[in-house]
This record gives sequence, structure tokens and C-alpha cells, in this order.
Amino acid sequence: MTAIETRTLLAAVATYGLLGSMHVLPESPLTDAEFDGLLRGSVSQRLTGALVGSIASDRLPATEAQSHRASEEHFIALCHCLELESALLDVVGALDQEGIDCRVLKGSATAHLDYVDPAQRTFVDVDLLVRGEDFDRATMLMLSRGYSRLVAEVRPGFDRRFGKGCTLSSTAGYELDLHRTFVTGPFGLTVRLDDLWTDATPWVLAGGRQLHALGREQRLLHACYHAVLGDRTPRIVPQRDIASLILSDDLDEVRVRELAHGWRAEYVVARAINMTWNTLALADDTALTAWARRYQPDARSEHAFATYYAKHANYAARSWASLRALPNTRTRATFLYSLAFPQGGVIGGSPIPFTRRLIRAGQGLRGER
Repeated sequence: MTAIETRTLLAAVATYGLLGSMHVLPESPLTDAEFDGLLRGSVSQRLTGALVGSIASDRLPATEAQSHRASEEHFIALCHCLELESALLDVVGALDQEGIDCRVLKGSATAHLDYVDPAQRTFVDVDLLVRGEDFDRATMLMLSRGYSRLVAEVRPGFDRRFGKGCTLSSTAGYELDLHRTFVTGPFGLTVRLDDLWTDATPWVLAGGRQLHALGREQRLLHACYHAVLGDRTPRIVPQRDIASLILSDDLDEVRVRELAHGWRAEYVVARAINMTWNTLALADDTALTAWARRYQPDARSEHAFATYYAKHANYAARSWASLRALPNTRTRATFLYSLAFPQGGVIGGSPIPFTRRLIRAGQGLRGER
């Protein structure tokens, strides 16, 4: 199979547990070579749960050997998830002892709250949201517990004021992403951070500890950010998350649109919903999907999006475009000074001379237009 055919088959597999998809799976087992591609894609896309479920329910015919291989890969993924959930409990407990509130993002929260069977939604790291005023303290706490930063902060205080957050590596080899907002750049800076803390959805992990995720509507917006702004080639799993949330019975669609408007993220949300319905070939319509189809972005939103995906898009150009999202001249000046004079001349882990930073920003801004 070609890469396109494999991706289409992965999308069909991903609809396991959803009603209303027009994707059709093969009526006979794939060849071993075809199944190899599907299995590799399922591992990469974190869809082994959907693959095993599709085989077990006879949606996807498979040989005994193919079924066994899929189960083995899913078992490995689930073991890793259990290790991550143990680490999650440890980190949340440490933050709680220091009086630092947090919300669990994606991963375990999505699996337990937005899927009928949590085992269907696997994940590979731990993501936590903390308030900006707690960000430095939370980071220092994790560093004191043996974690290490993968990329140095641009300047002291930059992350808690302007950044998405930071990625920390544990001695056990897994990654902990501490978030202040969802993404870098203009769309991250227009998120009204107080909205992320107005609602909380609790759930209980093994051992009886209660954890908290974002509210359902905020989880949907985060999934939209992840789907559209997370990777140049959009991943399927956040789109499956979006479908689960939109097709649930208790989503407040009016609240979703209010949040998207307040965050200047209507373009992100509409694009993610349209992409999800196309990728998963979903027939069922809702008021939210109808709104997404009708939505027409303004020039400002298109320009902001281009700094993530245009030919010359880069961190510098995205940072310059972020100026529009900052509230006042003083804040913009602080932001610009940090980028012009980073610690050690390093941004994003790479030393970049001042003149080169200006050139890259100019290239990105030209590509944005």
C-alpha cells in the first residue's frame, strides 16, 4: 500500500467505537506486507487500541498471526501508559504538597473521560497545565526531583509570561510537559488563561486518587489546537478525540463557540472540526460542525496561522507575529527584548546570531503574507 492508502486505512480503523463513519474496511485479511504498514502506522499514531478493537469486533478481518501481533503491540503501549500514570500520580502529588494546582491535559485524562474504554486511547508522555504565576515554582520543583529541561528558557520569566511551557525529561526516560497555555505563538497568547480554570472535570485513577482535567468544552478546544497546530502532518488521534467530544451528549456547543471567539481561535476550531469530519468520513452533523463548514476566516487569523505552516514559517516569525496578541507597548517591549537578547544567544536550544534572528523573522513574515 502507498502512504496515502495506509493513512486512509488508519483513519478507518480510528473510527472504531464511533457511529456514522462512511469509511469501509477490507472484507478479507490484508497481506502481511500491508498489515506491517498498518501496524507501524497504528503504533506511530497511537491507534493500537482501535486496531485491536477493530480486529476483535470483526470490523477488520485478520489472520491469527496478525491479530497476535496487534495485541502484542497494544499490550506494550498499555504497559507504558500504566508507567506514565504512576508518574502522573507522583508529579501531581508533589505539586499538591507545594500548593500548586494543576490540570491533566490529553493522555490519561482523555482516555478516562472521553472514551468508553480507556484502553483504546494510549499516550506517550505526561502533560500538565499550571497557572502562569505558579510556573517557575513548578518547574524548579520538578528540577529538584531529578527532571532536566530539554531546552533552556529564553530569558528568566519568559515561560511564565509568554511561553507555551517547557518539556522536562525524567531519569526514567519519559517526558513531562508543563504547560502555561496550549501552543507557542499568536494562538497561544490569545487563549484567555482564566477560562482554563473555570471548570474542572474530576476522575479517579488507581489507588483512589482524584485528578482534575479541563472542562469538556476546554478539552475540545485543546484537542483542536493539538490537531491543527501540533504537527505539520496532522495526527489522527487528536481528530479522534475531537469526534468523541463533539458526538457526546453533554457538550455545550454554544460555550465552545464563545470560548473560541474569546480566544480569537475560531479559525483553529473550525479548521480542526472540518479536518476531523473529512479524515474520519463522519456523516452525523451537529450545530457545531455546521458552523465550522460555514466559517470564513478573516485576514488576521489567516496570517497568524501562516506563521505555523507557511513555507518560511519558523519560531522567530511566529514570535514576531505574536506581538499583535500582546496587550500593551510595555509587554511588547519586554517580549522583543527577550527575543533580541536571549540567554547565551540561544533560542530553542540553538545559538543564533542577532542578525540571523532578524533575517529568519523577515523570511517568516514575508511567507506569512
